[in-house]
Amino acid sequence: MDQAKLQEAEDESSGRADIMRKIHASGLEPHGDLQPWGPEPVLYPRIDRPRPREIMFASETFRRHMTNEGWQIQDGLEQAGVGLYGRYLENNQTDVKAVVRQTDPDIAYFQEKTQWDPKSEACFDKTIEFHNVPELARCKNCLRVAIYKDVGTGQEYQREWHRQLKPHLWAVYYHKGVANRLAPWMPVDRMVRTYHTLNVDEVPKFATQDKRAGVFLSGAMSPLVYHLRSRLLESMRQPRFKSRVVHMGHPGYHAKGWVTPQFLKLLSKFRVSICTSSAYAFSLRKIVESTAAGCVVITDLPSYDKLPYIDGNLIRVPYNIGIEQLVKIAEEAAETWNYEWQRSFAELAARYYDYRVVTRRLAQDVRDMWATRNWRGAQE
Repeated sequence: MDQAKLQEAEDESSGRADIMRKIHASGLEPHGDLQPWGPEPVLYPRIDRPRPREIMFASETFRRHMTNEGWQIQDGLEQAGVGLYGRYLENNQTDVKAVVRQTDPDIAYFQEKTQWDPKSEACFDKTIEFHNVPELARCKNCLRVAIYKDVGTGQEYQREWHRQLKPHLWAVYYHKGVANRLAPWMPVDRMVRTYHTLNVDEVPKFATQDKRAGVFLSGAMSPLVYHLRSRLLESMRQPRFKSRVVHMGHPGYHAKGWVTPQFLKLLSKFRVSICTSSAYAFSLRKIVESTAAGCVVITDLPSYDKLPYIDGNLIRVPYNIGIEQLVKIAEEAAETWNYEWQRSFAELAARYYDYRVVTRRLAQDVRDMWATRNWRGAQE
């Protein structure tokens, strides 16, 4: 597909193209959660009150999902004191009504419905469905938190799930303003932001410059969703670009085992990683992974979305940048790659984006909200 056809395809999808232009044009106000978290992560809230009873309705399939992030938020919350319930887990129960009556929770998290709904293509095990969800919605003294990761697609599906669960809070991975623009029925003040995570134990040994190649590009390709990434890939078919950027396609979503550790090892073999943000202006996980692996990150992530501690590692470019200019910027970054500079950012990413730190921080934020009791009556 040549450049003209790419542009034509974008124009034909006026809805997504319009969203992309509006989001990347900014106009969104930064929120307090974009500031650094503080000098040290606090693993548990320092509060003089009894710990709330906390549970999570989780998906066992994440044990072997191609990306291990879904399992990380579940395992991290469990390590923070949240009990996991779901088919094939230690608490092997899918009847929400029975679990609620058994545990009488103060806080209840619910994994994304797409991951356990047998009608969803993203559900790889049709036997793990939860039943009697409305019973949880009727709990007046339970703070309900819905995990909402993929806010770019299936908005009506998610809205119907919202009506069914009646959550007080949505845990989102992206800028609250972006999430609200894509799902305007979800108020910003009912979101709690979390961040993409990694497992510090899976980050490979930091490689020196002589063991790294130049510029790396990876991920799914779609002119409508990944505009810049797709334009670059199309240009790489031309002789003048072909040898200047190394590309790896997306492995596809499956439940045949994690590929994240192998991806981190691959990233550690490069100096620069081009991490586009999609039409929805998402701060994708590969930004964190690339930083932890020692890469300089080039991204079209809008400047209003600052990533705590590692934002200085990002070279931001416009989503409509010319390909020749983009490649030159990437090559210059590869040429000027600095061992000490990149290692410092890699250590920050590994320290502050380790899933145990991020999920415990999420648990703390939710507990603090629970303690205020301001959430009562917030549900639809």
